[in-house]
Amino acid sequence: MGGQYMQLKEGQAVIISGRCRAVSLVSMAAAFSLASCSAQESDDARGGEPEVEIVRRVNASGLTFPLDSYRSSPADGRALDQAIDMLTAKCMRKYGFHYGFESQLVSDDLPETRLYGVTDESDARRYGYRNPAARRQSSRPEARTSKDEDAVLLGQVKEQRGIKVPKGGCLRQSSRKILSNGPRNVDVRLAENLILEASSQAQDDSRVRAVFNRWSSCMKRKGFVYKTPINVMEGEAANSKEPTTHEKNLAIADVRCKKKVNVVGIWSSVEMAYQEKAVEDNAAALSEVKEKLKGQLSAANATLSGRAVNG
Repeated sequence: MGGQYMQLKEGQAVIISGRCRAVSLVSMAAAFSLASCSAQESDDARGGEPEVEIVRRVNASGLTFPLDSYRSSPADGRALDQAIDMLTAKCMRKYGFHYGFESQLVSDDLPETRLYGVTDESDARRYGYRNPAARRQSSRPEARTSKDEDAVLLGQVKEQRGIKVPKGGCLRQSSRKILSNGPRNVDVRLAENLILEASSQAQDDSRVRAVFNRWSSCMKRKGFVYKTPINVMEGEAANSKEPTTHEKNLAIADVRCKKKVNVVGIWSSVEMAYQEKAVEDNAAALSEVKEKLKGQLSAANATLSGRAVNG
């Protein structure tokens, strides 16, 4: 159960997963290889599509997006998780339970570099479309909890061992102590929603559709028929438990065609442009989000350093 926490919106608390901060097909951090190829086009010339400076990139490793500043970094997210887990464990001990969250802490090595699918040929040759980092993460054992422990954790009982259980349980109480800090009535998920919107807009953009067509033609010449790289990402790895020879060959062709026509460079450049527009259009609300995240992180750090947290 470790790592689940409450995000507060309009004074209400709901449980969401604190582990899942990466957003598929959009993203956060990753690194890149960039060459001096650029093109600029006006909004008017492309029917409202934003002006974009196209660069050449072979992967998304280390890449930073405009909306990243308005969401928790992986390190900050872990601090929030750990602080909430620490408070939850302290609460659970009052009722005679050991909340063993320590074994569930995740590493930095999350599957964020797969934002645009597989882009490393050596990975493609070995794993196909499987992400080794994601497989290591999913193989972590979940802590087993009893029915009585879950009842106290989630507030399904009013008291345990003669001691009153906080409304919503230890998890909700601990989450509120961390996540209620900062400005009130702020939806910290705003950036995530804008990221998803920008991702969708980028995929519909004429420049991205054009590079997808070039990628598709390249793949066809190699004997594989797929309309877009997204089609490959959506289902190929689910067809079998382990990567087949066909999958590996497909992934290798995918990587080579992406490099040949600059899929990652064009796709990421266009996505950045839509994110930049989202930041401009939502400047005031995003500023409040940043303050909210700052307050939450301050409370988390105070908890982790042993200082008292109000609430």
